[in-house]
Amino acid sequence: MSKTGPGMAVAIILLLGLSSYCSSVLPVFRSVLRDYLALNETQFGFLLGIGAVPGAVGALLAGLWARRGGADRVVLTALASVALSFLGLGLARTYLAMMIMLAWNSFSYQALVVSAQGRLVTMFPGNRRQVLAWQLVGASACGVLFTLAAEKMLTRVSSGAVLFPSVLHLPFIGIGLCLLAAVPWRRWNNAWAPSGLPAAIASGQATWKWNPWIALTVAALILHGTADSCLAIWLPRLLEQKDYQSFKPGYVLSAYSLAYVGSRAILAMLPEKTLRRSFILLPGLVGGGLWLLGLGLRGSWAATAYVAGAFCWSCEFPAFLAVLGNQTPKSFPALLAIATMFIGFGVTGLSTLFGWLWDHHALPLPAILAFPGAMFAAVSLIGGILIAHGQEKTAG
Repeated sequence: MSKTGPGMAVAIILLLGLSSYCSSVLPVFRSVLRDYLALNETQFGFLLGIGAVPGAVGALLAGLWARRGGADRVVLTALASVALSFLGLGLARTYLAMMIMLAWNSFSYQALVVSAQGRLVTMFPGNRRQVLAWQLVGASACGVLFTLAAEKMLTRVSSGAVLFPSVLHLPFIGIGLCLLAAVPWRRWNNAWAPSGLPAAIASGQATWKWNPWIALTVAALILHGTADSCLAIWLPRLLEQKDYQSFKPGYVLSAYSLAYVGSRAILAMLPEKTLRRSFILLPGLVGGGLWLLGLGLRGSWAATAYVAGAFCWSCEFPAFLAVLGNQTPKSFPALLAIATMFIGFGVTGLSTLFGWLWDHHALPLPAILAFPGAMFAAVSLIGGILIAHGQEKTAG
């Protein structure tokens, strides 16, 4: 690792955090956004989940490109594309235009995430779990700020101080301009020198290593990512229900992001091999169980259980990422892209299904949102299988 490594890592983390604005604020806008675009519940679920499929494609293409030629150019290209998509979201005013721009944004953002995480993995080969945890801490910290800001903006909308279109669109333009300005700065600062990449990755000669344990690790990432995203999309709608009204949804999502900051910061500060079995076995089981308990108790218990559960299950994703990175470091970007691709399909399908089930009164929303809790528990089951066969020892 070069002397510029820590500085590069900080820059990557900050840019990724700023780029996550879209996914952080749209669920907070909840029914106000639905009414603004005149949507039913199925359309609402589809709109907030539509980006997942193109995001999956973007992640896959970025992972393959990064595997063949290194992550540096992929990061710069994806960053420029994210910036342009933000400008497009600032101009979109219809349901169709928003869908197109959200699809573009997700395509670009997931490409940026995969390539940037691949870069971090190669920069810190002895501390993969720690650096990935710090990257996720940065994203969660930005989530705290963005969700709080979104809830405050909605308060101003409800008071008549500002119109919702301004609150929705203008921040996209501002952030897009900031990201666009960062692209040439990173290029001319020469911070993306490819010399730190292993020769096999830079030349595209990395060989695939696929086995059932890698498949299980990828499956765990898919289950976690799908459950986490779908629950974040629909939680604000649950907190609007009579039996679950307590705290403002934006504040709950902010507390959720803060829980991610705290738990992943603890994870990042721990030595690489400390409690590695626990971090792939317990978080989903405990966190999912807390969420299901909160759903059953209703009221403020659901919001509290969501935050407490997030503190637990947030640990498992970087832990499984570290397992995957150590199982096959040379193919890590491509495998992460494959996982992201299936997460994308899962989020779009599951989020739309949730809306359809609610629209057609097939299940009440609390029963629908019990599914993610069961999915987190399934991740722990996979962790138990890996431990039973000694596969967690490949991590670290």
